Amino acid sequence: MLNLIHLYRGQIRGLLSQGAQTVFITKHPENQATELYRLTTSTEYTSLKNEPLPCSASALTGNAEYIWFAGSDGKLYSAAFQEGKAKALGDLDFSQSEVLALALLAHNRLAVLQAKQISIIDLKKHSISQTFDNADAATTLAASPDGLWFAVGFRKGTVAVYHAETADGEFALSSEGAVHQGQVTALLFAQNELQFYSAGADKKLFLTHARGTLQPLDKGKSSN
Repeated sequence: MLNLIHLYRGQIRGLLSQGAQTVFITKHPENQATELYRLTTSTEYTSLKNEPLPCSASALTGNAEYIWFAGSDGKLYSAAFQEGKAKALGDLDFSQSEVLALALLAHNRLAVLQAKQISIIDLKKHSISQTFDNADAATTLAASPDGLWFAVGFRKGTVAVYHAETADGEFALSSEGAVHQGQVTALLFAQNELQFYSAGADKKLFLTHARGTLQPLDKGKSSN
């Protein structure tokens, strides 16, 4: 068996896979420019292609056709999943603070998470359609598969859930509550149910219904 080692610069901050292809972005510890990496694997060969970027990258999301990522220069970028160079999205500027997470939403929209603000981007117009201010410092973000719900985790353990009634409707706060004792470190919506998993600095894994009052169920138990 042939073992292959592929080198990259920086810390991986986002990774997406479709079949035999994986795309990932990295952030350099000294904020130097990194690259957009595309890793192809099969039973016959493995290859890593890289495209130089003008900056580091801090967050990534996408689907089978396109990816979107946030640069340390305050810009949002998009590229085809399989190949091609990344292009900046209009004149959007998020340089005031690092973009922590991105999530695709219904009606061709993108949620952009910063510590003190959530922005909803219209990907057709390359403009901000909604913003929400965060009282506590946000840490992570996830959206439901249909893009009508998204959840935000915070430093003190709270989770806030936002919902749009229709695919093209505006988002509004649906519910908010304390889920973890300490920072929320990860969020993931279930594929077939309106529920989300959350992990936190308290070493707990919870499953919570997104609709209504947030009542987390302990799914880690003895494995926490």
